[in-house]
Amino acid sequence: MPKISETQRETRRQQILDAALVCFSRDGFHATTTADIVRESGVSQGTLYLYFATKDDIVAALADDRHQRESFLNAVAQSESDPVQGLLALIELHGKGLADRARIDGRRVGVQAWAEALRNPEILGRMVEGVAAVKATIVRLI
Repeated sequence: MPKISETQRETRRQQILDAALVCFSRDGFHATTTADIVRESGVSQGTLYLYFATKDDIVAALADDRHQRESFLNAVAQSESDPVQGLLALIELHGKGLADRARIDGRRVGVQAWAEALRNPEILGRMVEGVAAVKATIVRLI
């Protein structure tokens, strides 16, 4: 069996996550099955399980990816020499993300994630961690 490159592996992982985001946005976490994600992504069921053991692992990976993007925004804001400019940059960057129509699935899934956090302690922890990182950036800038 030929080995795939790290780039190909990451591309396939992202393909699965993009499909999951579409499915979760459309049908919600509980109504979406791994079969739905397989169908949307075009990968086989076996391939999905090579990357993610459970649907909850996919949800966690989506949260982790979002936190990475937010960490980047936080780093950009903190790189400003003037803290006021850093705060303004943080507001602008997060605001652009909220206004971007291409990210509507992500926003829909984010709302569902907060609802899911009420019943799932692991998701709650990830959500609180993400908010705490942005809050810590704001505190440092102030």
